[in-house]
Amino acid sequence: MTPEYAIYITLVKYIKTHGKRILSIAKIFNQKEITINTRALYRYYTPVSNCPRLENALEKQ
Repeated sequence: MTPEYAIYITLVKYIKTHGKRILSIAKIFNQKEITINTRALYRYYTPVSNCPRLENALEKQ
């Protein structure tokens, strides 16, 4: 698995878990964009052979 795909899967897992809450908060505050802190993604990252940590995958970008 490539680092890009590992990050993509991490974001998908995060959005599946928190997507409805994020959308409702964004709607209340009339936000067009959101920012997701890297720390929020740690628990959703699945290590891959060449990138055992999320930081490693992000550095390869």
